[in-house]
Amino acid sequence: MDDPTTTLSARAFLRRVREARPTASSGALPPVYVGPGFTGDLVARFEARLVQVGGHCQRVSRDELDAVLDALCAASHRSSDPVVIRSSPTLSPSDIVVHVGRGLVASAEDAAVYMPASALPDQRAQPWLCTHLVLVVPIDAVVADLHAAFSHPAVHAHLSTSGFGGWVSGPSKTADIEQTLVMGAHGPEALTVLLVDGLP
Repeated sequence: MDDPTTTLSARAFLRRVREARPTASSGALPPVYVGPGFTGDLVARFEARLVQVGGHCQRVSRDELDAVLDALCAASHRSSDPVVIRSSPTLSPSDIVVHVGRGLVASAEDAAVYMPASALPDQRAQPWLCTHLVLVVPIDAVVADLHAAFSHPAVHAHLSTSGFGGWVSGPSKTADIEQTLVMGAHGPEALTVLLVDGLP
């Protein structure tokens, strides 16, 4: 029944919307889109794209990881998600210079890395409050594009069980003021992705 407070034109519009509703579907989801993909060196393409958006990339072995992190920042000013990397000292947000997080998959097309939310509530804000965000990604988790990234088993599993994650591509940036590009205006000033060989 039409609401008497609704105008005649609005009622006519809503009636047309109701009449145009599609019939009930079977509930089946459409097939997953598979893009044209990229057949070249995915890691090299990811590295090039990340540099273009203002980030840094480094290939390291699993044995080199601790030394590389120590070179980036002293442990006394570095936080990390202990669930995905290793335990670290408890720091107040104002003391955090570098935060180390885990990236599940990286898209070579646009240098986007999927970063799951920490399982620990007190860790969830740290990737956005630090000065330098470091994401550790298995080198074999670099895929062609976002279609492949969303289809990756690790991302699919995380999205099935968690309500939050984020795609990160380069440091935060804005060009709202006088069309001048500013890095780190509303988040980390720098992003480094460590592509680690042999990381599970």
